[in-house]
Amino acid sequence: MAGMTTPDQDTAARAAGRRAHEVLRRELPGLEEAVPLASFTAYGVGGPSEFLVRAGTTGVLIHAVLTARELGLPLTVLGRCTNVLVGDAGVPGLTVLARNEGTTLHGNVLRAEAGVDLPGLVADLAGQGLDGLTFAANIPGSVGGAIVGNAGAYGESVSDCLLDVHVLEEGKEHVVEPDRLDFGYRHSLLKTRRDIVVLSASFQLHHGRRHELLRRIADDAALRKNKHPLEYASCGSYFKNPSRETPAARLIEDAGLKGLRVGRAHVSEKHANFLVAEPGATADDITALAAEVVRRVHETSGYELSEEVRRLGFA
Repeated sequence: MAGMTTPDQDTAARAAGRRAHEVLRRELPGLEEAVPLASFTAYGVGGPSEFLVRAGTTGVLIHAVLTARELGLPLTVLGRCTNVLVGDAGVPGLTVLARNEGTTLHGNVLRAEAGVDLPGLVADLAGQGLDGLTFAANIPGSVGGAIVGNAGAYGESVSDCLLDVHVLEEGKEHVVEPDRLDFGYRHSLLKTRRDIVVLSASFQLHHGRRHELLRRIADDAALRKNKHPLEYASCGSYFKNPSRETPAARLIEDAGLKGLRVGRAHVSEKHANFLVAEPGATADDITALAAEVVRRVHETSGYELSEEVRRLGFA
């Protein structure tokens, strides 16, 4: 019958799997198996990664990516997992956590590796009186993830001060300018070209008053605490705003969906664009809730909401 495998094919597949495992163990010291990804994600849900390695340097990140590709394994590269929803069944193949965290500063030009924690970096820059990324001080995530999703707030985005991006593409390292990466609202070419891996990036900064920058960061943190349901696990705003004049939160609220619940997930009463996970929630709870929100918003307003969150490990 179509789709069935013979005993010989099963034996060959198992042998290939053992060989791939042996190569991974030899090439990637610190390789882990069946690691629950829930412990790494902002949502706190999701199944295990088949194999996982934490890349503490850019060299290890490159080697891990190339090794997985040479073996023909599914590959997932993640930063701080703050805008990722992992399926309950987990993620096959090799998951690489980018933990390369080097930075250099030459005058007003910053180079930061992909694994650098974004809020910590911006706080350090503000303490030195350097502006340019201050709007991102309270956006959780890594530098690499912020570039892929073109993270932003208050009308500013990461791409606004980006000078270039050091990437691994088709097995080769090279530096690309921002205009090649199709940046837009919460979008870049890198979102659809998962074969391109961000290694580092450089940013143009400018001088500001240290106390004013730190005050802006503190004021923004206080505003977010008042507006956002930080007592629950979430990935922040779940849906993209259809436009600046038409925020997703307003459409969801106008549809009467605050408090809507599926399983252990619900639409926040505090901010309607937060789909939050209670203890015991599953990824399926969250995706079912998201689907119902999309359906009802379209039914009541005609708008088709688009997810900002990246899904992994779903059929």
